[in-house]
Amino acid sequence: MLEPLQNGKDVARLTLERFHRHLAPVYETVGRIKGALPPETALIGFAGAPWTVASYMIEGGSSRDFTRAKRWMHGQITEFAALIDLLVDATSQYLIRQVEAGAAEVSASAAGPAGAARRAADSRSAAGADTDSPRSLRSCRRAGR
Repeated sequence: MLEPLQNGKDVARLTLERFHRHLAPVYETVGRIKGALPPETALIGFAGAPWTVASYMIEGGSSRDFTRAKRWMHGQITEFAALIDLLVDATSQYLIRQVEAGAAEVSASAAGPAGAARRAADSRSAAGADTDSPRSLRSCRRAGR
């Protein structure tokens, strides 16, 4: 069970460096597996989509209905957007590092409730948040269509 994020202070403590330190064994393992495979065998990398990872971080694990994550998305718009922005960057870098370690291609999980991501982007826009930057939820929303 993960220690769930409780508030914006928890999100503010997250950094890309911390993610990569935590994931260093994954990068090493990808390299070892690739080295042990015959050259003609492709290794496929994987990552959870930002919504999926965010919901696990907020819920503290798996959830049937994502109640806490949805509550964050609608009630803590700025904090949720900051988390998603960080996870978009972290996921991109994570997949790139898997390729650098030897994965031939990469894929990501479904983005979860896609409508929820769209509603979050619309909520951010309505609240006057910057939704035009490449790192914004709007970018995630467009990619999920």
